Amino acid sequence: MVTEVATETARGTGRPGAVVARAVAVVDLALLGPAHFGGGEGDATDATVLVDGNGEPFIPGSTLAGALRSHLRWLLLPSGASKEQRSEVERTLEALFGAAVGPTEGDQSALIVDDAYPAPGSARPSIEQRDSVAIDPKTRTAREQAKFDYEALVRGATFRARLELEVRDRWDGPLLRDAFALLLRELQDGRVRCGAKVGSGFGRLQGTLVGLRDQSLLDWLRAEDPTTVDQSWAALVALDPLARDARLRPRYRQASLAVGFRLRGPLLIRAAPGEADAPDVVQLRSGGQAVASGTSLRGILRATASRVAATLAHHLQPASREAADQAASKLVQEVFGPEHELVSNNRAKPWAGRISVAETLLDETDGYEQTRNRIDRVTQGVLDGYLFTERPEYPRPATAGATPKPNLRLAVELRDWQDEHLGLLLQAVKDLWLGDVAVGGGANVGRGALRGLEATLELADDGAPSQTLSWRSAAPPGQEHDPEQRARIAIENDAVEALGRFQQALVRRLRGGQP
Repeated sequence: MVTEVATETARGTGRPGAVVARAVAVVDLALLGPAHFGGGEGDATDATVLVDGNGEPFIPGSTLAGALRSHLRWLLLPSGASKEQRSEVERTLEALFGAAVGPTEGDQSALIVDDAYPAPGSARPSIEQRDSVAIDPKTRTAREQAKFDYEALVRGATFRARLELEVRDRWDGPLLRDAFALLLRELQDGRVRCGAKVGSGFGRLQGTLVGLRDQSLLDWLRAEDPTTVDQSWAALVALDPLARDARLRPRYRQASLAVGFRLRGPLLIRAAPGEADAPDVVQLRSGGQAVASGTSLRGILRATASRVAATLAHHLQPASREAADQAASKLVQEVFGPEHELVSNNRAKPWAGRISVAETLLDETDGYEQTRNRIDRVTQGVLDGYLFTERPEYPRPATAGATPKPNLRLAVELRDWQDEHLGLLLQAVKDLWLGDVAVGGGANVGRGALRGLEATLELADDGAPSQTLSWRSAAPPGQEHDPEQRARIAIENDAVEALGRFQQALVRRLRGGQP
């Protein structure tokens, strides 16, 4: 339905033009992981969650609109795009979101995004405080003066968003309508990320349509939101993105890696105790459930990738240590983004990197409290005042004869990937798979070691999934802890060639491009 809203006198007069159609979508946005929408520094924490005057957390409309614009740009703009392709995508973005900030004048945004508040009937969003610390990649210990804390919204919180598409008579109505529907589909598929720390799995939104239809003038004047989804709109939202207008055809490249790990022993990713009588050190929990944070997993992947890249580069370019270091550092930065020190010293431009690592719930684990003390290395006696307690997570014993289940599932997305990027990522994951690298603290007392069980790598090229690669552990039952047996894996036949291609590309890159 097309609704006339403005008078004919607005047409052709140099004004924005008559509004010829208006569509409204009401969407419930559930957090698939933690989220942080910054409210600045607080009295009790370094970074608070944004709240209104009543202390209610919300998602700013400007933040959500910016995330939608950035996501659509990534969908439509291929890596290595030509100048003409970039211009076409920018015109499409400008048609929906208005002109970018700058000296160029343009139309206002056709898409109006309101602040999203907690959905009616949903539980009040919980806010938790998290501690974090920067790790020195060389010593793998906490850096001096690098501890900070922040607030985060707990996964599962649901916010209600209202998105309004306003089409004027001199705009490309069909393009705007299709772009609006495409964004709603991306929200439904849980692919839009919003807020801070998205590279560590924060801010992923899962949308559910509450109402979606063309809005009449009377509804608009009454500010009534739709309570049903019009079937014509439902069909448009469900339309395959590849079947849309050529200007809206997805062109992105994304690799999605899912790996299931079994804990070989206890795991302890430290968190500040929340209660006075709690142990001195406890496992990180979110919403009452033990989790492995995306920041920890991303950090260990980066540290491992840096070590792998440097080792390979020095082996492949033994004549020039400086060239090897530069080749390794550049490759790691392409995947993970620049280190904080480089940005703060103006030696690199800040950007988020290509990789995102999700926070994951620990499965089939239990916490056990342990009392420890510190020993004097000279006298071998107990030091006074160094008695402390910890509560790491232990895997539950596997049922005899049953197939072991993963306790920790690693979920990684790599955008705009190249073969050498996947080669480096898989090398880092291999060290986790074999238990050569530990997750969390206490590695010196046997904590955080994993063994890989199963893995799947899905590759999307030019917006369409093109290949799925899978492998699993082939260690015989009862011999999973044998180093030689642990290294045995079963790879699907069609995956061997692709996995080999990624490793060859990594070697060529670190050799300086030489075959």
